Amino acid sequence: SDLRSLPVYHLISKKSDVETATWFEHYAGSDYKWYGTLVYDGEVYDHIRYRARGDVWRYAMGKNMWKFNFDRGHRFQARDDYGKKYKTKWDKLNFSACIQQGSFGQRGEHGMFEALSNRLFNMAGVPASKTNWVQYRIIDELHEDGARNAAHPPLTSGGTQYDGDFWGVYMTLEQMDGRFLDEHGLPDGNLYKMDQAYPQGCKLNNQGPTGVMDKSDVLNFRSRFNSRPEENWWGSNVNLEAYYSLRAVYHAVHHGDITSKNHFFYLNPEPTANEYGVNYLWWQLPWDVDLTWTCYYRPSHMEDPFTENGNILRHGAFDIAAKNRVREICDLLFNPEQTNQLIDEYAAIIDDPLGGLSIIDADRAMWDYHWVMGSGAYPQYLTRDASFKAGQGRFYQEAVDRGYRRDFEGMVQVMKEYVIERSSHIDSISRDSAIPRTPVVSATSPPGYPINALTFETSSFSDPQGSRTFAAMKWRIAEVGSLDALALAGPNYDREPLKYEIDAVWDSGEITDPSNRTIRIPASVVKAGRSYRVRCRMKDDTNRWSHWSEPVQFVAGAPISAGIIENLRITELMYNPADPPNEDSRDSDEFEFVELKNTGDEMLDLTEVSFTDGIAFDFASGRIRNLAPGDFVLVVANESAFQSRYGTALSAMIAGEYSGKLSNGGERVVLSDFWNGIIVEFTYSDDPGWPGGADGEGYSLVPLNSALPDQPDGSLNYGENWRASTYIDGSPGADDPEP
Repeated sequence: SDLRSLPVYHLISKKSDVETATWFEHYAGSDYKWYGTLVYDGEVYDHIRYRARGDVWRYAMGKNMWKFNFDRGHRFQARDDYGKKYKTKWDKLNFSACIQQGSFGQRGEHGMFEALSNRLFNMAGVPASKTNWVQYRIIDELHEDGARNAAHPPLTSGGTQYDGDFWGVYMTLEQMDGRFLDEHGLPDGNLYKMDQAYPQGCKLNNQGPTGVMDKSDVLNFRSRFNSRPEENWWGSNVNLEAYYSLRAVYHAVHHGDITSKNHFFYLNPEPTANEYGVNYLWWQLPWDVDLTWTCYYRPSHMEDPFTENGNILRHGAFDIAAKNRVREICDLLFNPEQTNQLIDEYAAIIDDPLGGLSIIDADRAMWDYHWVMGSGAYPQYLTRDASFKAGQGRFYQEAVDRGYRRDFEGMVQVMKEYVIERSSHIDSISRDSAIPRTPVVSATSPPGYPINALTFETSSFSDPQGSRTFAAMKWRIAEVGSLDALALAGPNYDREPLKYEIDAVWDSGEITDPSNRTIRIPASVVKAGRSYRVRCRMKDDTNRWSHWSEPVQFVAGAPISAGIIENLRITELMYNPADPPNEDSRDSDEFEFVELKNTGDEMLDLTEVSFTDGIAFDFASGRIRNLAPGDFVLVVANESAFQSRYGTALSAMIAGEYSGKLSNGGERVVLSDFWNGIIVEFTYSDDPGWPGGADGEGYSLVPLNSALPDQPDGSLNYGENWRASTYIDGSPGADDPEP
């Protein structure tokens, strides 16, 4: 009960099956040979099949990886590290053993390398496996502590901590298949796992409904890019933006084990338009990212297949774009400030930030000196690799080598040190002396940064060569979080993930007027009391982007006095009008209208006001764009129908016709202003408790005077704050008389 809690996965299986699958048989195939029952989150998944995961070193680390296959009709529903259910259920469950090869020195990072690498890929816009840590327990004996009778002696010389149900900290790795595509919002296309045994080892993990079935698409694709094609071929066949992000992150995390294996190719079956035309584009997706971060696994090269074999960056436009993206990733994500926060956030999931006992202490106690990690357990691996991948007493060795404590906290410091060290390499692959100078941004907002007056200014475009001209600038704003050790010390499921700057809440798009150096952030994209960062960058006429400016960070304040928010009110809503006379063939819904009023004493500018839910109408495209004090404005379903019922005298008050219609059964209505955010939102209804006369009897809904001043607070969600209009057909264009 003192340990840092993680969701528990119980495998219930025969002892003979578990020991055969892990210690004795060393089965290396892909069949699920053993049966058991998995219990998780109160759900029992019975009669599932399982096996060990991995390739040639499947059993070399002692603490083995696992893979489970679930039955049709009873797929697996997992939750993330914060208790939120994944959008899709799983057909297969992959377990990472969260233990590094002993010969590399990084044992004791407990899965941080894989979890953080996959998260960074996802944050950069490259779909990668989602992960979450779990506590794994195998129930294969009568007693939890593994005690046995004389007829079944323990595997060791006496009953020990290694003989019980607890198997330590593991991590789920999302299976890259059709469900992976669903989870990440990708269309159902062919998805291939690539392997060194090419082409036979090229495995189709998902068959798209319109994709080929004989692998000819991926074989032709790989053969073509290996021939180092020209620029147009790359642009017509590869999702370049996703590739630039993938390249940036795998260099950041040092994903050296990518070669001809450990990645996927995915063909998007939906055509995509870019400057090279409308085409079906391939994505390269990452896989098997355990040998990353401080683990300097050194293959013969450190490039992905597109660069190593296809030489994609020999094309100048691609080289410029790739360097732009690497700089952007470093400015916004892979840097000591943002990445260290991510490291600490993830470390707090499995460790106690206040220094107490945690689940990783139990994991080390289980595996650091487990008999299966000893040199005699798997002698066959000693003959293949003299450095030996298992080994006892190897937890936290790199922390010791770098002068830190021999514990998980020491390994966290090693990872933070790596981020600083890696910056020199990242700088080397993104360096370009021809990029514009980094602009300087300053805030011009009033004190307190009110959300409806967030204004900023940037310095002018500047080119170090003096020969380049301005092409565009771009602004962005992102919400950022902050670490709180006490908050992180609480249960994982009680917390929300932190915010990171890479995830913009708004950007300006490219602004091509160099004199337009000021920006106003829409109030609708920010919330008072939260922290934000604003930045700007510049592009020259060779498509080189500068670094993002240093950020202006602030806590958004409450809006300053804003007439739109305070004084624009919905004062009448006709959602289910009476039927027209028999000789009129129009539908009754065509007589709908919404009435608004300026209840203040100043002119209101409506050009940024629009209905965005329930109905759609933009006042900027309407006939009335300013509203004087005390005046009304109407938006109607059908102007001709409205005039037939109410005459033409009200035509001067009609701003225009909205699209959509007001549901007779009730729905949500939202009126917003681009700069000031939501003016009013409410959900009306025809349920009991709402004025019945407004539901098809010809009366309109009229808010009570007492509710009008408080419309933004949601008071209009309640039927008792409305009444039916005094007269049938309502009173558009005027205050409804009191009953």
